[in-house]
Amino acid sequence: MRRPYRVHGLDFSPLAPWPICPRRLACRRGRLAFRRLTLYGKRVIFVCFVCLGNICRSPTAEGIFRHLVEHAGLEDKIAVSSAATAGYHVGEPADVRSRRTARTQGIELRGRVEESTVQARERYDELSAEARARMEDLSDRGREAAEAKRAQRRQQLIQAAIDCISRKGIGDTTVADIARAADMAVGSITQYFSGKDALFTAVLQQMAQEFETAWRADMAQAGAGDAAGRLRAFLLTYFRADVCQRKKVAVWFAYWGEVRARPHYRAVCTGSDLVHDATLRDLCAALIRDGGYAELDPARTAKTLAALAQGLWLERLTGSDGLSRGDLARHALLGLRALFPRHAEAFTDPPD
Repeated sequence: MRRPYRVHGLDFSPLAPWPICPRRLACRRGRLAFRRLTLYGKRVIFVCFVCLGNICRSPTAEGIFRHLVEHAGLEDKIAVSSAATAGYHVGEPADVRSRRTARTQGIELRGRVEESTVQARERYDELSAEARARMEDLSDRGREAAEAKRAQRRQQLIQAAIDCISRKGIGDTTVADIARAADMAVGSITQYFSGKDALFTAVLQQMAQEFETAWRADMAQAGAGDAAGRLRAFLLTYFRADVCQRKKVAVWFAYWGEVRARPHYRAVCTGSDLVHDATLRDLCAALIRDGGYAELDPARTAKTLAALAQGLWLERLTGSDGLSRGDLARHALLGLRALFPRHAEAFTDPPD
């Protein structure tokens, strides 16, 4: 007779003939899990089936395995569940097609999506992954690599969405357009975003964050004690090569045209504008105090400068004069010299 062996620190009996055919199980690892049932010194075994999203494969395996456990009368000895390695669908039921197929075999898929966290994994005696990649995801190192890959794919989709929106606008851009531009299958997009609106919101959030990071970095480079230099740096951020791209400017105007009808876009724009406007207002207030411009109001001056910069963006997008980014920057500096004549030397034109 073969001796017991240990798995996860637990004593298991030798593999023995089982009254239910293993071929009925969902996957090879599930078959191994089903055979390792007789334990020494443990009353309940916790088994978890894992796939990427936990809406098709792993809940189906869970349902089949639970059906077999109930058929064998082992409900009090084996607890069965399933989980995802990515939290795309947490809280959702299994895919309707999986539920429909399982129901034809008399099996109900009752669970909802649960993400497999490190703490959750420690509860299970047996983890069954639907593919080698998912088993690698279950390790901390593999999970980090998988998350990095998912972040890369999300970024790929965001860039594809920017390209499509810049050409077709928000209303005419479809998920199929974005999938084609990203060289991905249409159905795979839901692994990274819950839908088109979620993807478009992520695009807007990223662009707002990139712009804020850019003007903060330019202000920091100008120095804390130079009010005119910081204001100059802030305004010229609008015309940086990585900011004042026709493609990105077109996307900004596409979103601004939708903010009234789409509250989630308005929320992102409002949050970004509050920080932008408050910073610009403080810069104007400091320069007004420094130069004694008593006739200027900081809030109105800040609004004027923002309107000037964004109007020059519109000129970049639609103008027929072919103005370069350098031309736009010089127009912006001309506006600063007109508002703050005693600081004209600080707002001289940049070199070509």
